[in-house]
Amino acid sequence: LLQLRTGHIPLAKHLHRIQKADSPICPNCHQADESVAHFLLHCPAYHTARNTMHHAAGPNAFVVSKLLSSPKLLPHLFRFLGRTGCFHTVHG
Repeated sequence: LLQLRTGHIPLAKHLHRIQKADSPICPNCHQADESVAHFLLHCPAYHTARNTMHHAAGPNAFVVSKLLSSPKLLPHLFRFLGRTGCFHTVHG
């Protein structure tokens, strides 16, 4: 959760900033920088998982700051993260 809040997470935008990736562009959709907001709200690769989260969590799930801070939304966020399978690998 802290990594999502700070943006220091293994997404292409951060990895490119720390010279661990050649490009900040999302490797899944190639449409935009892979930022936290892109991952949570926009990337078409996670459309199904995102729709499930939004249906269950309501309109506040469309606001990154609320999604990352509201105790009521955190369970929905964690289920979304599990459905995407993006952060199962430990990076170190």
